[in-house]
Amino acid sequence: MPSIVEWGEGIWTIDKPHRTMGIELGTRTTIVRLPTGGIVLLSPGPLSRDDFRAIDELGRVEGLVAPNVFHHLYLRRAHERFPEAAVFLAPGLREKVPDLPPGEALSDEAPKLWAGSLEQLLVKGTSTREVVFFHPPSRTLVLTDLAFNVREGGLFTRIALRLNGGWDRFGPTRVLRSSIHDPAAFDASIRRIAAWDFDHIVVAHGKVVETGGRAAFRRAFNLEDEVPVPPPRGGEFASRTEDSPA
Repeated sequence: MPSIVEWGEGIWTIDKPHRTMGIELGTRTTIVRLPTGGIVLLSPGPLSRDDFRAIDELGRVEGLVAPNVFHHLYLRRAHERFPEAAVFLAPGLREKVPDLPPGEALSDEAPKLWAGSLEQLLVKGTSTREVVFFHPPSRTLVLTDLAFNVREGGLFTRIALRLNGGWDRFGPTRVLRSSIHDPAAFDASIRRIAAWDFDHIVVAHGKVVETGGRAAFRRAFNLEDEVPVPPPRGGEFASRTEDSPA
């Protein structure tokens, strides 16, 4: 059965099992309502027929997003299921995987399709070329590989992620930090993200940070100096649930 979880006004997720090199990371598709009434899928995962049918019930899929140069493995399948959806790719992904469906390169500027529903930022200074998203109505930050929050898994997963600095904690992994080639540009991007007014963080791998996300993000990225907190925009999570990366 599909496991769509509604996390706030106009935002849902679907969790699916996913292993890489034997490590149980899990993966999460994020679904966001568009101004048109349709929806966009951020980082579509290994969705089943039941998942696709449940997505159909939410609305017409108008956009498919591969938000960094690693999260494209299931993009073709999603495009086959939703061939009329516009495709958006992280910068550099087309060069890495030339046979992906035709699409538009992402940048710091939101495309017309979701302008007003999602804000976005290209994280500079790292080879992952990740674009992160902020959903103001629910005060939700959506990350892909910028940070993990994996807290469940077998022995091999626990050992591997401890070595990578990504077990039982929210924050960047050693692999992510090793991808940084311009620390100043990376730090500037992180500070811009921290200035958004978010409370919740949806990650692709691990548990959703249900509250206190902005403080958790600042701790994870060692932002010790203060950033003014914007006034709340309203919008709270409609439901709470235990999620699992497995």
